[in-house]
Amino acid sequence: MRRHATLILVSTIAFACRERYDNPDFDRCDDRVAATLGPCDGGGEGEGEGEGEGEGEGEGEDSGPDASAGPDAGVDAGCAAACDSGVCSPEDECVACFAQDGVGADPGCDDPATPDCHDGRCVRCDEDSDCGDVGCDPRLNTCSASEPGTVPTCWPCQSDLDCFEDGHVCAADPQAGDPDSAPTYCVLDCNALGADCAKEGRGKACTGSRTRTGEDGTFCLPAATTCEGYASQDDDCSDDAECRAGDGANPQDGFCHEQTDDCSVCTYSCGGDGDCPDGHPCDEGRCAVTGCD
Repeated sequence: MRRHATLILVSTIAFACRERYDNPDFDRCDDRVAATLGPCDGGGEGEGEGEGEGEGEGEGEDSGPDASAGPDAGVDAGCAAACDSGVCSPEDECVACFAQDGVGADPGCDDPATPDCHDGRCVRCDEDSDCGDVGCDPRLNTCSASEPGTVPTCWPCQSDLDCFEDGHVCAADPQAGDPDSAPTYCVLDCNALGADCAKEGRGKACTGSRTRTGEDGTFCLPAATTCEGYASQDDDCSDDAECRAGDGANPQDGFCHEQTDDCSVCTYSCGGDGDCPDGHPCDEGRCAVTGCD
């Protein structure tokens, strides 16, 4: 009988020990357990203090810079708080501008190749007047390679000044990608006074996009292809790349169609005659070509 009671006590204590270890919230306590393990309240506090102190000391140790703190983690908070009109250098100094390569400080932008400070970086231009007779590319802050008024409709541009027709601006072609990064072309602003997309030729429609300067609007763009695909219709070609914009991954872009064994020309896919330029009906899902006589 005594042996049986002893076994029960041992089992109860073992159960309580395991429960306390596995479950910090376990609060079962009776005289037999308390007599062996100590008062429940006292035991809980002891465990809590030991765990709290150990965890607190381990967590409080310096483990180096926080990788999630971001690119400004190494910048002195004092510089960031006081540098309202400049940028903080890696040396925690407030400077007006970095050199174009972003490495060294160039407060006065003294390099004649990058004389203007734009968003903390020395650049070639910040507005058209910085480039003399040509326009300033607002994406790259470089002067346009084109003379003013020399770029025709649906041809690549870097500035509004590049376009030779009134009411035309340099805007992204959404058929060629994201308007913030897609190639830009001289196109008619549908909101310009007297603008008429129909006069731009069949196969175009007013389409929402964004200018190279970042202004949203609607512009007269090809309805079924990119500007490259539209402008290259009937051009001689040897492969698809000569009829396309960018890397040519866009399925709505132009492609090189073999008309005869000796002649291939650019065209693009269509859903009807209205998708194609004047004089080019939609034939078997593509704009008919007239370049191979």
